[in-house]
Amino acid sequence: MAGKFGLSETEYMIMTYFWDTEREMMVKSVREHFSEKGTLWATQTVKTFLENLVKKGSLTFRKQGHQKMYYAAMDRMSYATLWLKKIVEQNFDNGMDEFILTFSNLKNDLTEAQKEELKKIWDE
Repeated sequence: MAGKFGLSETEYMIMTYFWDTEREMMVKSVREHFSEKGTLWATQTVKTFLENLVKKGSLTFRKQGHQKMYYAAMDRMSYATLWLKKIVEQNFDNGMDEFILTFSNLKNDLTEAQKEELKKIWDE
């Protein structure tokens, strides 16, 4: 299963943890959380994931003594919005008309509930 928002499955799983908890964490806290869920990572592996997420702009950190306290650079909705803007810029020459036409080709694949939800959003 692939991740979301241009992140790998593991990166998305880590970001979901940060978005859901809405707090800053050290490497140790992230490692312990996923260890409790059955995912056993070495400390260096967690550090690598977190540093990659910093490079992607998903996480940021502040120094607390010798430790880094990591936290989400933005909330989930802001991140999704930024990711979608990048998709439009990179794939549709920043043209919303082409993007919407492409998206509308999916209308037959949407459930009635999804169509109603989109209609409500569009009407706002």
